[in-house]
Amino acid sequence: YQRRVHGTLSECLFFFAMQALPTLTAEQALAAVKEINVALDQADAAQKIQQAKDMAQGNPMMLMATLMPHAVATLGPTLTKYGFTADQPGVFAFLGALRPHEHNSEVAAVAAEMKGKFLTPELTAMMAMMMPPPAAQ
Repeated sequence: YQRRVHGTLSECLFFFAMQALPTLTAEQALAAVKEINVALDQADAAQKIQQAKDMAQGNPMMLMATLMPHAVATLGPTLTKYGFTADQPGVFAFLGALRPHEHNSEVAAVAAEMKGKFLTPELTAMMAMMMPPPAAQ
């Protein structure tokens, strides 16, 4: 079952739930997040993401419409390298694949840095409500 979704958050999460999702080892998670941090630090990407955040003014639906396309474009090459799709569901699947490694302080630190570069508090809260909690370690 393969379907590209460019719609609402609920559609993206439905797509996310229907897929056999890639997993990451701690080493892969760390490497992928470091690669994404480098991509997010590029001036063009950082500027586009900040402009989208400013334009959305904290509105989660506007953030999904304006911010996520820039995030997908920036994260896409790394996502596909690690087996995720270069789209919104791929971003959510990647973030979900990081969750089992939240206990690893190094992965947690670089992941928090990454999330701070493109997620807003509003999107973080929305995603926390919709994603299942990480498995107990």
